[in-house]
Amino acid sequence: MRRVAIIGAGPAGLMAAEAALARGARVALYDAMPSPRIVLRLAATLLLASVVVPARATGLPAAFIDALQQARIPLDHVAVVVQDLAASEPVLAHNAEAAMNPASVMKLVTS
Repeated sequence: MRRVAIIGAGPAGLMAAEAALARGARVALYDAMPSPRIVLRLAATLLLASVVVPARATGLPAAFIDALQQARIPLDHVAVVVQDLAASEPVLAHNAEAAMNPASVMKLVTS
């Protein structure tokens, strides 16, 4: 049985863990937060926002901002783009041009 360690319990890390488990791997998930609850709340808020926010909207939903503040994550440390692959404009964008640590992006791409 293959053993996989995933660093980061954000949405991409959780997706990578799910993909590895589906392939029969034994998964260990590591994150700086003691509980993934806040991360899951952020992910759920973004998912909901991608459904209810009109096209070409910018900015983060209030619930997402509240969750970031509760987790003590500064807004300028977060970049979010929610975009349908068939669309030319994002549904939601915040700090989209900022260079960020690609770890979560790579987990998503490789999962």
